Amino acid sequence: ASSNGADILVCNYKQFSLNLNNNWKIMTDTSDSEYFFIANWTKYKILQLTNNAISVNIVDDSYIPQQQDKIIYMGIISEGQNSFIQEPILRRNITVPNYDEFITEGYIMGVFNLNSPIYSGYPREEVIITARSKPGLLHGAQTLIQMINATSNTAIPGLDILDFPHFAWREILPDYFAIASWDPILSPQMYNKLDWLAAQKFNYYGCWDETQMLSLYQRSTSKYYFSIFTNFTKARYTNYIPCIGNLKHHETYNIYDPPRHLELTENYYTKNEPFIFNSSGIAMPQYPYINFLSNGDFE
Repeated sequence: ASSNGADILVCNYKQFSLNLNNNWKIMTDTSDSEYFFIANWTKYKILQLTNNAISVNIVDDSYIPQQQDKIIYMGIISEGQNSFIQEPILRRNITVPNYDEFITEGYIMGVFNLNSPIYSGYPREEVIITARSKPGLLHGAQTLIQMINATSNTAIPGLDILDFPHFAWREILPDYFAIASWDPILSPQMYNKLDWLAAQKFNYYGCWDETQMLSLYQRSTSKYYFSIFTNFTKARYTNYIPCIGNLKHHETYNIYDPPRHLELTENYYTKNEPFIFNSSGIAMPQYPYINFLSNGDFE
């Protein structure tokens, strides 16, 4: 871990795993649509991985867990605010960082079994995912699904994770995952690709022009389809950035309030990143382009 918190990964592997069975519940604030989406997305992915062999229930943060329950806690810890997530955090003696790099998109995950240290209450098999932002909470859920997938979809490995990305802006262009030709928006293939994009923890999605995004029929009503597209990506905290090539389209079909700024896409945006001069005297980022970083630059 670097002293300035610019690139931190803490991963503590434990010598156990938790079996996936019918006793699992996901607890979150179901009155918040974004919390509920993250919980419901996690439930859907777990059922998908296990071929619906188990049942997973979403419960509100007012639910009082029973001793036999296995709980996945999902919530944001906020300064000066009381939250249901504070109880399991205190019970497991978890410290949530408050430096800037973590606040934006970082997350903490802890997996605990009946023998894990506990500071109040009774032992329980549980997973605690917390962050200081909703994008961070979704990133933690994405990692949970990756962990389950790594065990042949039968268990949750025991570990503790503190993680956040090095790059603030992680953009991808649609050409990156085009197959033979560009899939029109709203096709199942495109939804799968956008979901994959979020799973890799990219947070920006560039697009050249609407001909690259929409089929011939859809272009006739493209403002409507743009809205569906952006709502889908917004729920996954992946922002659509129109590139300079579609200035007139962005002006015509702007569906953001307030409007988004156009971004030049000649190179990747880096915030306070160190640069070095190459042999031609050109300043280049010290770190590799995001294309070559696995898992969206999360460790």
